Amino acid sequence: MPEPATGARDADQAPSPARTLLEMKFLIAIISATLLAAISFVLVSQIGRYGLPSPAVAILFGIAIASLAYAFLGGIHDASFSIGALKVGGAVAVIIGTFWAVQGPMDKNMNTLEKIAKGENAEKLIKEQTNRADAAEGKLVEAKNQITKLQDAAETREEASVAAHVKRIADSSPNDDLGRDILQLERERKGPWRRDLQTLQLSARFIGTVQEGTFRFCHGKHPELAGQQVEFEVVDAAAGTSKTVQLRAGADIGAGLCSKTEFDVQLGCDAVDSLIKDVAPTCDPVRGVGWSDPNAVTKAWDLTATILNTEVPH
Repeated sequence: MPEPATGARDADQAPSPARTLLEMKFLIAIISATLLAAISFVLVSQIGRYGLPSPAVAILFGIAIASLAYAFLGGIHDASFSIGALKVGGAVAVIIGTFWAVQGPMDKNMNTLEKIAKGENAEKLIKEQTNRADAAEGKLVEAKNQITKLQDAAETREEASVAAHVKRIADSSPNDDLGRDILQLERERKGPWRRDLQTLQLSARFIGTVQEGTFRFCHGKHPELAGQQVEFEVVDAAAGTSKTVQLRAGADIGAGLCSKTEFDVQLGCDAVDSLIKDVAPTCDPVRGVGWSDPNAVTKAWDLTATILNTEVPH
């Protein structure tokens, strides 16, 4: 009966070769360094939210496991790993297998941590911008308050200055320089004694229904006429003469008509008699203006309107 091959049996049962002290120190150093580096990567990612690359961590774990098996189990002879047509074995298979198993979930976690870190950075930037905006708004409010204070102070100084001028005028006499100058202003109708406040060029139509002593105007178009006494003047350039009439501001022409009119004011029969009697001999509220020329019914007349100073006699 043939004996089994002892060489083959001995090879299958042969114990792992003994490692020297230097080899063990080297392997332990590799195991410690790779595990420490892998764990450090994970801790930095978890605590610092840096999102370090997961393939590096997976490779470090693979090297640590392969080194551990090589050091204490004598190597890994039966391990193998296949990717399509590629097949590897031994320690390389352990490294690639560990990388394959660890890298997928870890990569997802690393990406999540990276997104969280980006979100926190974005939130931090938003908070910084909000704080800057609040600070800028606070400075703007402070500047507005300072401007208001300066304006109030300027108004106070102006009022004090006006009061001082009025007092000097009140204390003057007809015999001193200031008093004589003030009397001269009155004689020349200057300063507060001036006759007119403002002069306007207006166009007018003559309507018999306008209340006597007043004129109608578009209040929204010419608010400066409201409550004023106005002198209207028609100039005859050919004759070198002019005619005037004084009227006070009256009713509004009407919002609907004001939006369509090509004239500014409406004058009544008293203005017809004073300004254009040569072309409109008659006028009354019932029959209206009696024009010599029928084409003048829709004519707009150019007038000079002077807003009078009612505080002084005319």
